[in-house]
Amino acid sequence: MHIDIHEPQAMRQRAGINHFKKMLLGSRHCPEEHQTQLVMNEIVQLSDKRVLDLRNWQNWFIPEPPRARSDAIACSD
Repeated sequence: MHIDIHEPQAMRQRAGINHFKKMLLGSRHCPEEHQTQLVMNEIVQLSDKRVLDLRNWQNWFIPEPPRARSDAIACSD
């Protein structure tokens, strides 16, 4: 693992991600490894199914996620 000490924002982000994963996954956490599916599944198990569904997470991580139309966003403002 290489951390550029000249990029404090990148260091904070990596530390934050690894801390979040450690708190969520416990002994299943593997530092600096992508564990997206495991994290998504754990969050779904901990959340209210009516609010967060596994399909939501899967849509966020597909190669080309759907984008909201700007007029639809304007209606919610």
